[in-house]
Formats: sequence, structure tokens, C-alpha cells
Amino acid sequence: MLVISFEQMNRILSFCPESRYMIVEPGVLNQTVQDLAASKQLLWGPDPSSQAYCTVGGNLAYNAGGPHTLKYGATKDNVLYVEAVTGSGALIKTGFAVNKSACGYDLTRLLIGSEGTLALFTKICLKLSPKPESSTLLQIWFTSEQAACHAIAALTQASLHLSALEFMDKNCLALLRTHSDLIIPTPAQALLLVEIDGFKTELPCCVEKIRAMLRDVLSCVESQDANQAWAARKKLSPILRNLATYKINEDIVVPVGQLYPFLNKLAAITQAENILNVNFGHAGNGNLHVNLLLTDTAQLPAAQHCLEKIFTAAIALGGTLSGEHGIGLEKRNFLTQVYSAATLDLMRAIKKQFDPKNILNPDKLLP
Repeated sequence: MLVISFEQMNRILSFCPESRYMIVEPGVLNQTVQDLAASKQLLWGPDPSSQAYCTVGGNLAYNAGGPHTLKYGATKDNVLYVEAVTGSGALIKTGFAVNKSACGYDLTRLLIGSEGTLALFTKICLKLSPKPESSTLLQIWFTSEQAACHAIAALTQASLHLSALEFMDKNCLALLRTHSDLIIPTPAQALLLVEIDGFKTELPCCVEKIRAMLRDVLSCVESQDANQAWAARKKLSPILRNLATYKINEDIVVPVGQLYPFLNKLAAITQAENILNVNFGHAGNGNLHVNLLLTDTAQLPAAQHCLEKIFTAAIALGGTLSGEHGIGLEKRNFLTQVYSAATLDLMRAIKKQFDPKNILNPDKLLP
């Protein structure tokens, strides 16, 4: 086995603010890109919680997202082209440093999310977006998860151009009550973090529109310290890791209108196996981070049984297995439930064309 590290391929090769692109090597950190872009009032769309230490190459491998994917898109929406080496040793370039192109097959989007199975990125041209003038964050508290899910559906149907819409369930709130500085109303059973951005003068009107359309709300507070609320959201994964002997984290996606039915199915599945389940995530995209917390490794067989049922339930609701974490080894055999044999055969043929000797992550992604 050969392990290839891109840690030292960490240079910013070109930054063109006037054309809104940046060319980088794959080992550059997401945060490094964000900081340089911000110096010219720009941003790069993907903002995973791990952005301080995740690399751009890794973001491309799994088509990383984050809270602001709702408005700014995932990684595949924010890359203009890549240069890469295929499994046969060929150096390819997939596009151009322009925002519009109808020139051949879109190999850029094919390679993004392929988890290193088709080619190795050597140079990446990132598409940058203008940084908004201002933003505001609403903390919307509900006495039930059902009411929160109804609000999610209503908000995503409105012409509000939300920049983020995050959900936390009752078990998240129970943890944050003791492990964060967030002030949580006693009856609250669910929280939505709703962010809007744009011109400063237009935000008050958007806030009022949101308040007017909400129903069954415990409270809706315009956050005086958005950083505190986002810090609490980002704390969730570390808190769970510290509390559980073993944590399994999946990122299931279902249609937004199926979020509450999916939460109900999750509760039934995990309670039957006596496994604690905590859910949060990018609700505006229907993307939930489903966390199974185990008290000891003896629960692993029960957790695996849960996962199989959870994946099946998500697929039955019209959803899919991953929104931004990829397939890897753990979920590859479930792809037969998502895709037909003909579709998987086509994927295998693409893999063989790019990597005829099957040397690039040979055991990943495809069943």
C-alpha cells in the first residue's frame, strides 16, 4: 500500500480578486483560503466546522459543505477547474477560470466527491463569491420538533434567500444546557438558527417577514452575539465525542418535507435498540447529522443494526446516504439500494477509464 500526503503542497498559486478566483494546491487549509479571500471582501462557499484544519483537497474529495451551503453551495458549486493526475498517470485539466462554460463534459464536477478513486488533485481553481455587507442571526425556539420541522418547510419555500438554516433536536439542547453558554428557554425542545445576509438596510424587513410567517413558536430572538450561537453549534460534535465511549456520526439527507417523519423513524429505531440518538444539521438542505452514542463497544452490533434501518428509512423517504461526508467503506454496500445495477456498472466503467489498474483508493465508494 502506498500513502500519498499533500501536506507540503500548500501554496496559494494565484489570487485574482477582480475575476473572483483563487488557484491553490490541495494541501492549503480551508481557513487560509477564507482569510485571504476576506481581505478583498470575498469568501469561498464551503465552510465545514473543521475549516481551521481541513484542506481544500479534502473538501473536494468529499464535496464538503457546511452551514452556508444553503446559499453559497457545496464544494462542487465553488470550483472552476482542477488539474489532476489519473490512475494511468495522465495529467488532465478539467475547465477554465471563468464562471460560464459549455465546452465538453463537466469533468470538474465528476471528480469532486469521487473520494480519491479517480484522480489526485494537484491544482484547484476556486470560485469566490462577494462577501455580504451585513448579516443577522435569529434563534427560534420551539416546544416540539414537529413545530420546528413545519417552520423549516415554510422558511425554505419563502423568497427569503436564507444564508443558513440549522436545526438542533431536544437531545442537543439537553447537552448544550450544561456544556455551553447558550441561554436556552426551559420548555424548548428544538432550536433553529436562521441566518440572513445582504445589504444592511434590507435585513430588518427580512426579519419581520420571518417573524410574521412563524407559527407555534416559543420565542424568536435576534441574536446579539451570533458568534456565541455558532460556537455552541460547532461545540456539539466535540461534546458528543467527550461524552460517549463510542460515537457513530452519519450525515443523512431527506427531502425537507420529510424531516419530521424521518426524526420519528429515527426515534423508533434507536429506542428499540436502547441507543441514545442526537440529531442536528443543515436543515435547509434536509441534511441531518445523525449521531449514535454508545456507552460501551458491546453496543456496536446493535448500532450497526440501527444504521442499516436508518439508511433504509432515509432511502424510503426519497433521501440519500450522505450529504457531505462521503461513502467511504462504511456505506458503500448500501449504494445498491440507491442506484440500479446499470448505474453502478457505469460508475465502475468510469472508474476503470480513469484508473485502469485500480490503484486509487481501490476499496472506497463502490460496492
